[in-house]
Amino acid sequence: MVDLKVVGYRSTFDKYLYNIHLLFNWAFDKSLWIYIMSPFDDTVFSSEFTDQGSLTVFPSWATEHRNKSYGGFIDAVCDKAFVVPCWIFLLSSVSGTGILRFVQNKTLFWLILAEIASGCVRFRAFYTAGGIPAPAMKGLDFSTSAVKADHIGKAKQTFEMVGTCLYMLPFVRWIGLLLLMASCPLAYESVRRKVKKRSIYVHLVLEDDSAFNHKTMKFLIQARGLGSKLTVGVSSASPDGDINNKSKTDLTDIILNVCSCSSVNEVIAGAPGKIDQEFMTTHGLDFFVCLPEKQEPASDELLQQQKCLVISEDGTAKPVMLVDMMMGIKED
Repeated sequence: MVDLKVVGYRSTFDKYLYNIHLLFNWAFDKSLWIYIMSPFDDTVFSSEFTDQGSLTVFPSWATEHRNKSYGGFIDAVCDKAFVVPCWIFLLSSVSGTGILRFVQNKTLFWLILAEIASGCVRFRAFYTAGGIPAPAMKGLDFSTSAVKADHIGKAKQTFEMVGTCLYMLPFVRWIGLLLLMASCPLAYESVRRKVKKRSIYVHLVLEDDSAFNHKTMKFLIQARGLGSKLTVGVSSASPDGDINNKSKTDLTDIILNVCSCSSVNEVIAGAPGKIDQEFMTTHGLDFFVCLPEKQEPASDELLQQQKCLVISEDGTAKPVMLVDMMMGIKED
């Protein structure tokens, strides 16, 4: 009999949440793999595997990340599934004449379109997630998630919910309308942040081909989470201009390895050893992203403009200049 290790529940409340999670997955996806691992246990994955005569099942990164973000995703979708039908119904009960009637119709219609657009973006972001959470940005105003709501989204949701409730009551209907009108610019800004285009560049050197493993894949997924597009440059030259004498086959292998990563949108073969602002502008790139102590290919111009970001092991991203100051390194 094969022994299958299954992660236990932390509490009875987690068990109830997990059962609801199973119900939604059966209703929408009908996948049976979900029963193997619980999404509410942070210790579900272990980097060490010991063969003791038992079969241990590990989820993929994409599955584990999707399970952990499932609760927030359903919470946001349920909010939209409630307010959008309410607003559609309220369109048929608009009172008043002239400009007042026009303002009510336009406000409700605008909110309906904004929430439908936001829901579509959330669905796409949830089912195309790379498997690793986007790094939390420190030192820059950086919206990095189309699934998780930020403070703008929370304020918008509060205005929409309270405004809708008050709008349904005749004696406070106009107060509710004012709150709904106030939520319109917030709804626009919330959608704009989710669809904002930001091109990320990652630089790989040919000599690093031997290190193309799960750590490199994780780094590429994290870099992709910082923007809407990821471009990877593969170079055979070091930042000092020295040309690597590895064979053409080695260069082809690393290019194909990068192309096989689903998080990568484009690969630039033969990238220069030193990346400057002219190169970034020519290829439509916004930020240079690297690992700690790997910022040598970035020019001083990029460092001064805080366009070089480093992803730390703790899952945070910071401008390299800020990291250097925190480490006590003097800037030139």
